[in-house]
Amino acid sequence: MSHKNACSVVNPWTHLLALAVTFLVLGPGQPFLGAQSLAAHGSITIGEKRSFYSESLEEAQEFLVSKPVHYPYTEERFPVLYLLDGDDHFLHATATVRFLAKTGRIPHMIVVGISAVDRNSEFLPPGEGEDTGNADEFLGFIRDELIPLIDADYRTREFRTLMGHSLGGLFGVYALLDDPRVFQGYIVISPSLWWNELAMVVRAEERLKRGARFDGTVFLTMGNEGRDGGIHGKQMAEGLDRLTKLLESTSPDGLSSKCTILDEESHQSVPYQGTYRGLEHVFAGWHLNDPLATYANDGLEALGRHYERLSQRMGYEISIPLTPLFTIANHLLDRGRGRDALEVYDAILEREETGTAHFGRAKALDLLKEQEMMIASLKRAVALNPANESAREMLKAQGEVTEDAPEVSWGSDVLAKFEGNYQSAVRRLRVRQQAGKLFLSAGGRYELVPLEKQRFHIPGLDVQVLFNESEDGEISGLTLWEWGVRKEAGKIQPMGKTSR
Repeated sequence: MSHKNACSVVNPWTHLLALAVTFLVLGPGQPFLGAQSLAAHGSITIGEKRSFYSESLEEAQEFLVSKPVHYPYTEERFPVLYLLDGDDHFLHATATVRFLAKTGRIPHMIVVGISAVDRNSEFLPPGEGEDTGNADEFLGFIRDELIPLIDADYRTREFRTLMGHSLGGLFGVYALLDDPRVFQGYIVISPSLWWNELAMVVRAEERLKRGARFDGTVFLTMGNEGRDGGIHGKQMAEGLDRLTKLLESTSPDGLSSKCTILDEESHQSVPYQGTYRGLEHVFAGWHLNDPLATYANDGLEALGRHYERLSQRMGYEISIPLTPLFTIANHLLDRGRGRDALEVYDAILEREETGTAHFGRAKALDLLKEQEMMIASLKRAVALNPANESAREMLKAQGEVTEDAPEVSWGSDVLAKFEGNYQSAVRRLRVRQQAGKLFLSAGGRYELVPLEKQRFHIPGLDVQVLFNESEDGEISGLTLWEWGVRKEAGKIQPMGKTSR
């Protein structure tokens, strides 16, 4: 049997993952993975271990939770990834989620790893005979006890994805067929579809023929089990092929599916890449690969439709990110398309007023020979960013007199209150003073030159930093405008003499 008809075959070495997690601490106790050379400087904690008594299962259930790194410094809500066999997959799945979210491929997520107590009982569907389980009860536990607990204790979105491997993958198919309302995304990796003579595939065929409705996104994958996995591997491959063709041929309303064979992965290694690729499929469209091509199709309306469809699928509003809008606006300016650039800059300014956007708007108006409006935009750009020398030069060329950027200098005692470590959604920022000057370290070291109270800029770059105060007057975080795009970071610890 060939898999190419239903599932694409991929060589995983063309998409190597470069992920590194130093070590994991799950609540009290010793690190799960450790590096002794770092022990003197504290632990890197990416998750916690919790347990509670399940009334339905009548036993204690353990689970692991990882929150986004900026969770404590935002009021944002997050989609949730639920992992079966959580003890096995929590580490690599959490690292994968953070890597993909940091690079903008998927949203930041809460990861919940469900510890297995008895895999056969929990994952095998009910039925007659010895080789059956209580998947119906376990799904009920997840739906009626675990999910409500997670939703109560954490800031969640009502977009949940289930990842299962092997017997866990079989359970994922069972969950889709039995109660498709629980999860909106499914990552099914090397599912044990050989179980009970392909009974789950037969059930899927029967339900789809009866017109059952499914909503969500399904990613199916397996490794080389069809070639090297013996009789069960061949039956798994047959079942996956039949299930994939079934979903493709019936195309249930509301269901998007994809199957990929990772032919160089074994049954044991396939979860790593399967999780990576599955998350990319579940959140397809989150990252706009080519905003210029999308804009070329039908202007801003094309972008609006893209994010409207994404919002409908995710169940909450997702606005067009400012970064692709700036990319499009600058592209239009470079090509002398002033009217189109002006439309995009106006769309940006409706979302957030920044000196960068006003300066771009002024350049678009310059192309259109709209001198009066151009001067007004230039003045607003300078008001928002006094360090914008290019805007000042354009104003001078129009005969407008502008005041020089203010020169502000503070003593080390004032600068000291800004020192510290700050955490944004994607990176750790470090602020410290040296020789009476303040510096920001974030992939490089940059001097922060003061503009006014608590507002700084980086000379030569379109970057401004505003330090935020709490009600008690302490610095609680910072807002950074990088090329016009706002980014928030919370202060996580004061800078001490022994900080490294």
